[in-house]
Amino acid sequence: MKSLPTAVLSLMLLSPSAFADQPPVEKTAVSNAAVPAKSITVHEDDWTKLMSEPQRLMTAAHETFLGKKADEAAADIEKAAAYVKTAAVNATPAAEAALKKSAAELTALAVRVRNGATIGRREMADSFARANQAMAVEYHAKAGTAIKAGDAPGAGSYLNRAVCDVESAAKWAGREWEAGAKVTLQAAKDLEPKLKAGAGYAVEDVSKALTFVGEETKKLGNYLASKR
Repeated sequence: MKSLPTAVLSLMLLSPSAFADQPPVEKTAVSNAAVPAKSITVHEDDWTKLMSEPQRLMTAAHETFLGKKADEAAADIEKAAAYVKTAAVNATPAAEAALKKSAAELTALAVRVRNGATIGRREMADSFARANQAMAVEYHAKAGTAIKAGDAPGAGSYLNRAVCDVESAAKWAGREWEAGAKVTLQAAKDLEPKLKAGAGYAVEDVSKALTFVGEETKKLGNYLASKR
């Protein structure tokens, strides 16, 4: 994947502990004028290693919330919100607004959880579904951009993450995929190793996968919007 050393991904909301489980990211020296205070610069290659963090954190938060551990749940939701907000900093136009809105929604949810507010499982799950769906829109768009730029490995990583996020969003929303859709989504994920290897795939297959994932992500977004 092509590295973007000048892409600044603001991590202002994240405490150092948020990256405790992650491999160290490479910091790039830039002028103070180019980077907001308390921000770091993260190469795109490093960011792709963190793309699954929002889902991991939301899953953990859901489990601890059900276990009556409000502070732990709130902390994980706050971290998930920070990752979503970080993604919005360098987002495509297709997803920027949704990512910002979702980050704000998660932040507000964390406050309510910590304060002991009454929150139903469905309410929390729907918030998480909207976050995953927004991330799916973002990574689907980045996959399309990458494949057009000839960055097959990058396209593979982003396409796989888009599928994982839309699948997670559907699960949070209580939606079941039809058998044919499951097969097509798995086929899209199976393209990742082929794209990274630069062989064993057809351009037509990638195009079909991008179209299908984009359509399903949009459908799910419309469904979630109707529930607000």
